[in-house]
Amino acid sequence: MGEIRVDVELCGTKKCVVLRSVLVDTGATIMTIPESVGEEIGYGVSTEETVTTMDGRRIRAKMIASIAKVNGRRRVVPVALVEDEKLTEPVIGVMTLEALGLKVDPLKRTLEEGPPLRL
Repeated sequence: MGEIRVDVELCGTKKCVVLRSVLVDTGATIMTIPESVGEEIGYGVSTEETVTTMDGRRIRAKMIASIAKVNGRRRVVPVALVEDEKLTEPVIGVMTLEALGLKVDPLKRTLEEGPPLRL
């Protein structure tokens, strides 16, 4: 399967920014962005967690809630803020896709409408 990349509008308490060509990673759990982007958009409360990166490193990440818009869908999603120098590139994980009601079409290498949110 090839890469899927999408533009993401991310909004916080200060402003919205558009992140271009963000990697959709079905092996990742949540959206991960550089800490500097989190500071730019602004956020309210946060927690700090130890997370495991795709290459097996354990690092600390600040967890926030943000509003993400992808393919016309806009929802509140959890986001991990990682120190800029520890993050190769922003990624969208599976929880983010599910929150947005999107799923991967591996043949077309696109995102498509997924099942409705379940309560």
